[in-house]
Amino acid sequence: MSFTIEYRVAATALSIRAISMSLKAFFSNFESVADSASMLELAIAEGMNNVFEHAYDGRTEGEMRIVVQLEGKKLSVSIFDQGEEPNPDRVSAIPFMSEFTDDLPERESLLCEGRGVYIMETLMDSLDYQRVGDENCLIMKKTF
Repeated sequence: MSFTIEYRVAATALSIRAISMSLKAFFSNFESVADSASMLELAIAEGMNNVFEHAYDGRTEGEMRIVVQLEGKKLSVSIFDQGEEPNPDRVSAIPFMSEFTDDLPERESLLCEGRGVYIMETLMDSLDYQRVGDENCLIMKKTF
């Protein structure tokens, strides 16, 4: 069984909240991912927050496109934007942890402002970033 859902929204905090709520409800309908719905929502929300906060620097004229594909027990989430290209020097290089815990590194130990990339890396199996033309694309994958 496979499903694809796509959103095209303004890159705003309100849109991020609406998409997060929608995706959590969507994931809850599938036995293969229902137990992980909250963690998936968090990882995707972190990706969208990075678009809002960094790619568009909090400006509200930007747009995001989120494509969620579920094929059996394989999930792929792609977040597209046409904002600023990420600065690799601002992306945290925290060692991957196989299990998400409340023991996040102290903010001072991070090479960037926040913990979003760390959270996404911990919750998902893989993250991949691509820049094609004037578009950023973050691809997150998880197999259950």
